[in-house]
Amino acid sequence: MLLVLNECSEPSSMLMVHLTARLDMIRLLLALAAQIGQKIHQLDVKFKKALYGLKQAPKAWYERIDDYLQNLGFEKNLNEPTFYMKVEKATALIKLKLQMVKMFEMSYLGKMRYFLGMKVQQFGEGIFISQQSFSLKILEMFYMKRCKLAITLIALGEELSRNGDFEKVD
Repeated sequence: MLLVLNECSEPSSMLMVHLTARLDMIRLLLALAAQIGQKIHQLDVKFKKALYGLKQAPKAWYERIDDYLQNLGFEKNLNEPTFYMKVEKATALIKLKLQMVKMFEMSYLGKMRYFLGMKVQQFGEGIFISQQSFSLKILEMFYMKRCKLAITLIALGEELSRNGDFEKVD
């Protein structure tokens, strides 16, 4: 599981915490962060299987961190139960990161750079995401890395027919 924290340089800022690795939510958070000029930080959770059990580790961890975040005053989103928000001083982000790394045995990965095959570049004017490395892996997997590049996926001027009985078009 991953935890995403957002910050901004304002005296008070919106801290947003997201606890899952769902691509649709990550894209939404990236769009939201870019729109309001925030940066996204990433933490990685290491589960202690001996402590929680093999199958119950994510559920037990979620219940624990859910209680922790709500006790800190974070509000859980009604439509997305793994998304929390809180308005706080910008300096609170540093304190929150340190507390969570210690309490939940997380690794702080810094500002998000890679996530689920996406390269994430965060600039002052916005956030750029790219799946170039993922696309290259797919091309390599199907032995298409050295194929001739084409702007379109079909030949221009060709009429497609189920039977193959067609005339060439100029």
